[in-house]
Amino acid sequence: MVDKQNTPADGSSSRSERSWLIVVLRGLSAFAFLISFFVAHGLRWALVMVAFALFVTAISFRRKAPTAMGSSWTASADYLDGQTRYPGQLSLIPHQIIWVPSEYSRQRGQLEMAIELSSSDHVRLAKGAGLVDVIIDVDDRNGQTIRFLTHRGATLRRAIQRLNLAEPT
Repeated sequence: MVDKQNTPADGSSSRSERSWLIVVLRGLSAFAFLISFFVAHGLRWALVMVAFALFVTAISFRRKAPTAMGSSWTASADYLDGQTRYPGQLSLIPHQIIWVPSEYSRQRGQLEMAIELSSSDHVRLAKGAGLVDVIIDVDDRNGQTIRFLTHRGATLRRAIQRLNLAEPT
């Protein structure tokens, strides 16, 4: 039986706290490695390592496709079709969730998706396999569930809560 009084309102758990502890410990171990590298090889090589790490980080966090106009939230997201992942850009605008495929996805036959939302539609968030992975399940008007994989951010949950699910006038 789940004790709902001790479960945080945002759905996080002690697993999430342990995950962040692991991230902090990994950061500390990377810092310790950098210090030991500095002691053994000097400041110049330690700075080269930091610059390389920043370069790799900068090229790995990129938009995968253009964003939709008027979006209240946007991020790179993969469309999950069974076991296949197609990269693209997910945008939330009033009454719609829009996924724009990347060039890679277009070459494999994926087209832009504009999922109309109404008061009967559901948008759900679930934790993914990775530390910051989030799966967004969207039930469209046809009763199909469409899944997207993206990264958790401070504004994602608020943007989904702000989605105006009333019928457009």
